[in-house]
Amino acid sequence: MKLRFSQLSMLSFGLVLFYSGIVNAKTPAEMADLSLNDLYMMSVDENEQDYGFQFGVLLKKRKLDGYMSGTKTLSYDDVLYQPPEQRTNQNYPVVPTVISQQTLVLNFAFGIDEKSTVSISIPYIEQDTDHISIVPGYDTFNIASQGLGDIRLNYQHRVYKVNNTHVEFSLGISLPTGSIDERGDTPRAPGDQQLPYTMQLGSGTFDLPVGLNVSHLVQDYSVGLSLYANVRTGKNDRDYRLGNKFALSSWIKYEGWASLDPTLKLTYIHWQAIQGQDEEITVPGQFPYPAGITDPDNYGGQQINVSAGVDAYFGDQRANINLVLPVYYNLNGVQPKQKLGVSLQWHQQF
Repeated sequence: MKLRFSQLSMLSFGLVLFYSGIVNAKTPAEMADLSLNDLYMMSVDENEQDYGFQFGVLLKKRKLDGYMSGTKTLSYDDVLYQPPEQRTNQNYPVVPTVISQQTLVLNFAFGIDEKSTVSISIPYIEQDTDHISIVPGYDTFNIASQGLGDIRLNYQHRVYKVNNTHVEFSLGISLPTGSIDERGDTPRAPGDQQLPYTMQLGSGTFDLPVGLNVSHLVQDYSVGLSLYANVRTGKNDRDYRLGNKFALSSWIKYEGWASLDPTLKLTYIHWQAIQGQDEEITVPGQFPYPAGITDPDNYGGQQINVSAGVDAYFGDQRANINLVLPVYYNLNGVQPKQKLGVSLQWHQQF
């Protein structure tokens, strides 16, 4: 018998944006946010949910390589400012090339009853970024950051169940435990300086993630629709806040096999630009942004992803692998381009 740990997979509500990583010009905080969301859509339980403790681990990797503006693909030559060409707000003396991000999320959940679960999710984030620039001594260089991300507390409740139709609601709070003061050696000045938004580990604000999931079992197929939002509150102590995020996901899962459930998903994501600005990462002059990732307007946009995955069941345990491919972008400003990514998950029911 398959154990569908719906409450564990819902513990950090949200929909699966893409398991490779999500939206562009991405901050590690946003990647960790979506890693938690991945757990929400692992499965929907058509049986009674289990009481007691549940534990999950998620490992998610993604790589950004290349650039886009709006729906147009850009080359590094398009983005890198090289005299004597004219400097504009679309080219920069410093250009990140390959951004590699990895998030490990530990999830601890407790099923209060057959309808309700409370949980805590703890992310650990690692990131490194290769750069090219026209600054002497910094033709190529690498910057890395790592550490604890924003911890999330969550409550998930099944509000409706009739026959094979389930409706579940989730509400949480994301705590600003991830650093927004990461520093490193950049061309901006000698020694270590404040790093841009894409290298910070947290949002610096208390955020309110909320999700709604509707699922229905039809013979051997489970189909569903999910809504997700992550609403930022106020500004952090560096006078900015990350953009709000909204997403809609539809999925279908085949459940006719004894120990394997393949899944296909289609996800639309809309997220907003950064509000405010960290003045420490700008420079004096007509063009205050030395790199595109230091401009708060170069964040946000729209994206559509297709993902495919499979759940494998081993008694009280479950493993999952997912691949995600972005198929459409419409981005604000000049942003790094997401590549195909992967996530691995493991769940244990106690």
